[in-house]
Amino acid sequence: MQNYPRNALFSALFLGAGLVGHAAAATVASTDAGTSVKQKEGTTATPSARKPPSATSATKTPPAPSTTLMQQVTVTGTLLPIDPNAAAVPVTTLDADQLGQTGVSSNMLETLRKVVPAFAGRSNAGASNAQNRNQFTAGGSQVELRNLPTLVLVNGQRMALDAVAGLSGSKNFVDISQIPAAALERVDVLTDGASSLYGSDAVGGVVNFILKQDYHGVTFGAHYGTADGGYKDRSAFVTLGGDIGPVNITATVSDAKTSPLFQSSRSFTSPMYGVVPGTGLPGVVGGGSYVLAPGLLTPPVPTGTAATAGSYAALSPSVYNATSAAQLSKGFDYSKYAMLLQQQEHKNLVVNMTSQPFTDDQIEAFGDVLISQNKVQSTSWAAAGQPFAHATLTVPAGAPYNPLTTAATGVTFADRSRPKQVFDTTDAYRFSFGLKGKLPGSWTWHTSVDYSESKLSERDTQLIFTPNLARAVAGGYDSSGNAVAGGAYSQVYGGYSINNPLVLQPALNPFAVTGNSAAALANVLGTEVLNGDSKLYSADAHAVGKLFELPAGRVNLAVGVSWRHEEVSGHADPNGRVTDPVTGSTAGNDQNWNGGMFTDPFSHGRNVSAVYAETLVPITSSSMNIPGLHQFDLTAASRFEHYSDAGSSHSPKLGFRWEPFDNQFVLHGTLTKSFAAPQLYQAYGPFDTRPVTDNLIGIVFGKPYATGNTFNGEDGVNPSLKPSTSTSRSIGFEFRPKFVKGLTLTADYSSITVHGFPGGADFTTIMQSVNALGSASPYFDSVSTGNFTNLGGADPFGTPGSLKAFLTNSATGLPDPSKYSQLYVIDRFRNQSTLIEHSWMLGLDYVLPTNHYGTWAVSSKGMLFNSYKFQRFAGGPSQQYAGNASNIGVFAGTLPKASFYSTLDWSYGNLDMTLANSYTSNVNDAGPAGNLPGIRVPSYSVWDLRGSYTWPLGGDEGDRSVTLALGVNNIGNKMPPIFPRSFTNQFTTSDIGTYSPIGRMVYVDLKVSL
Repeated sequence: MQNYPRNALFSALFLGAGLVGHAAAATVASTDAGTSVKQKEGTTATPSARKPPSATSATKTPPAPSTTLMQQVTVTGTLLPIDPNAAAVPVTTLDADQLGQTGVSSNMLETLRKVVPAFAGRSNAGASNAQNRNQFTAGGSQVELRNLPTLVLVNGQRMALDAVAGLSGSKNFVDISQIPAAALERVDVLTDGASSLYGSDAVGGVVNFILKQDYHGVTFGAHYGTADGGYKDRSAFVTLGGDIGPVNITATVSDAKTSPLFQSSRSFTSPMYGVVPGTGLPGVVGGGSYVLAPGLLTPPVPTGTAATAGSYAALSPSVYNATSAAQLSKGFDYSKYAMLLQQQEHKNLVVNMTSQPFTDDQIEAFGDVLISQNKVQSTSWAAAGQPFAHATLTVPAGAPYNPLTTAATGVTFADRSRPKQVFDTTDAYRFSFGLKGKLPGSWTWHTSVDYSESKLSERDTQLIFTPNLARAVAGGYDSSGNAVAGGAYSQVYGGYSINNPLVLQPALNPFAVTGNSAAALANVLGTEVLNGDSKLYSADAHAVGKLFELPAGRVNLAVGVSWRHEEVSGHADPNGRVTDPVTGSTAGNDQNWNGGMFTDPFSHGRNVSAVYAETLVPITSSSMNIPGLHQFDLTAASRFEHYSDAGSSHSPKLGFRWEPFDNQFVLHGTLTKSFAAPQLYQAYGPFDTRPVTDNLIGIVFGKPYATGNTFNGEDGVNPSLKPSTSTSRSIGFEFRPKFVKGLTLTADYSSITVHGFPGGADFTTIMQSVNALGSASPYFDSVSTGNFTNLGGADPFGTPGSLKAFLTNSATGLPDPSKYSQLYVIDRFRNQSTLIEHSWMLGLDYVLPTNHYGTWAVSSKGMLFNSYKFQRFAGGPSQQYAGNASNIGVFAGTLPKASFYSTLDWSYGNLDMTLANSYTSNVNDAGPAGNLPGIRVPSYSVWDLRGSYTWPLGGDEGDRSVTLALGVNNIGNKMPPIFPRSFTNQFTTSDIGTYSPIGRMVYVDLKVSL
């Protein structure tokens, strides 16, 4: 391992000797999702690093006997019923108390990121991406272990992807904000590949949310937190449970809200000058050469046919001040309009059902229902940081508000009082039902069917309906609709459609900073509506039982089959299409919302069928008394999965668990082949065509070729995409020395290589390759003239050097900008990228063996990235992300080499106090693209403090209580560190996804159990 700064080690040593841990096994009985299989008698439970669960635990289980029994269970990462400590896979288990002690109750993403540092990197995106369209989640929350594709399960079963997958295609994830913390019994985090059991997307690992079950009684609670700048975090929940005959119903209703946090409320992002282009501000004319004088809302001079001034200069300085676009940009504070954190509200209903055996074959039923609605409001994500929609136009002479006698050029229309906003509403549903029972012998069976859906409705407000702007400004009609020179009324398309009849409305004043009437803005400023939908149907059946006995123990086998159908769709309103619906061109009735998000209708689905098996073979056991082989087990799993559209994948897995001398020291390791299926949007989504700056042509052929023009670009989909494959190797140990009672040390090393990761080559690489190799280039079919090749364009660049010749005037030998508009380049997704990751997860848990002064417990968890290299295409350079920060690319963001979360807990009677520290090592700011010499950004350390007291209320089982907790997160009110370069294109000076911008937050929690 590498050396890390002493202050990192000091922080971790104080709260756990700098080691970061995971509980190597679940300590709650489960079958896939938490149901007990069989008790293993005579074994004692492993001491927890936290205080023992109190009688007021939310699960209200019956009191345990004096001798605690370890459960033999099926845990996340295996289908076999084994002692959790016998698992060969590293599993971190977080119970409800651990989740609650973070002080974050309304955001499951931030809770998990806090307590499990392996959730690192930009792919863990949520409320903090308000200004970053590349990480657009429409208010959803995505988690990824090690910044790699991670499978999310609920009670061991898949969920539908968030519906945003049907719109931008930039995000394919399960929204974990659908799952309220109040409804959880625990969260299992499996940190190695698991495609052999669970299928696609388990490259980085698995997160399994286990819902509360078999609950009796009523528990309700509330949380309220506040921070400077008007930020508030509040939530409330009620959990009820009881039996109806042999069936237990456990239900949780919750509501959580967070306030928006504007950049203007934080010193590290305010003021923010130089972001908005000067030509995009209201009151600007002459293409940025003049601006309306301070204090004026519109030119106070004769206008229209009564205008007397022949130029802007004639109105200066009483009306217009001479300026420049650069000066205007430097004088506008963007922070007043931009959010650091989105405003969110999450409403959830979760119902979990379990039954007692109701037949002679001991068949049991189980199921769950999740219904959620997430509402999110954020400010505009638009390019160049433009807070309000704007357009530059020429206003004809005689138009009712033109202050000149001639055509007024370079006039910017925008309304300062109407910034763009985005409203996202996601409704999600999940219905799951299953049966399980016993078969002859020692075999059991388990079946389930599931349906889940995510539906997104997005409204992007205050956008300009481009076809009406010039008409609205022109005027030329009286109030009766008669044509009159300089008339104060205009005729525009009604209902934001060029197919509707023209309607009469007051003329629009484009010279005004604000103040246009609602009637004048009607049919000009409008709302784009986008919709996405994602569905998942699935069925699974498997059986588990004994094959035969070996001297070291019995050989168990699990075999199963599964099927699922997944589909994704999305569309914008007619004005939000990329292409004309009739011609398929980008030059017709398309992209009519100025500042909108454009996408063509898209819908596609696939069927996936699979067979899988897993076994555990005990080679030696303690009863055999073999020196150095106290116990040695081998595990093997395999899954064959067939996609109706992308072929087949085979995912084997081998593992071992070795106790050389006794269970004080255990070595375990796995070798796994995993895969990630191609995203439906990447394979079958609509084409995204747009003009691209010719600065890229200048990069390829030299600066003279960057003439200020554009060529045609397309981010192309590829139906030929195949699943990306990965090889994951892990090895680790667990040390529980008897001579230090209560101490557990763990370490797990991971090496993951992903091949065939879908990615683009970028336009510069494509043009360089085609010009150098001609028809021998792998990108030959991506460069054409007249149109894109998928739309009938010709590809005449089969000879090396012919592309440059096409862009060059043969007579002068100089660039020929007139040819640029004839050039079409597609950067389609290809299985061409490679990722290599090496990391460590380390841990310490220690319960001090004393009862005189309460119980003291130390815990520390963390992540060490040795390397994280990404190669975009074969033969291309590898980019190192570990220890660096960037903001462009597949894995952009901050990926610190070392992250720790450490706690010191003291409980005395009914009092519990926790001091926690979050530490992030220093990183290098490598610029937006990650290719610049690094500028060192210092390490970051934040301290939290929480105290709680429980008042017992009595009762037959002693489980009625009231618990009050007070806490402070970020005691020192530390703000995120400054990044001089990387996040300038996100219009902040820090990575607010990695470093919270909330600052000091004081909160109170109340929980009542009856």
